[in-house]
Amino acid sequence: MTDNREWIKFVLVDLRDGRKTQVWAVMTVDGSECLGRIGWYPPWRRYVYVHRAIDAGDQVILEQDCLRRIADFCELQTTAHRSKRKAIHHLNGDPRDNRVENLQIVDIKEKSLP
Repeated sequence: MTDNREWIKFVLVDLRDGRKTQVWAVMTVDGSECLGRIGWYPPWRRYVYVHRAIDAGDQVILEQDCLRRIADFCELQTTAHRSKRKAIHHLNGDPRDNRVENLQIVDIKEKSLP
């Protein structure tokens, strides 16, 4: 049996600091805690998950579905960043809904984005 509950969500961070790449906060679904962030890591030329610095006694627990969603999201964003004339399209039209299942890489020439 598959458990369809979601434990994490990706929230686009509006930095407005001249960055060329985007950053997402990895939050608990209820928004009560930031677990880390996903951002571009130039030495590896890809998006990576950066765990939030925590006290030595604290723990962050991620099960396989959370880890898979983070990995899939990083891979999708890296692919989009490397693809010229490509963009991430939000299937439901909500640019704040960054669930992996709501994102699709599209060719800008083939589909006009809102």
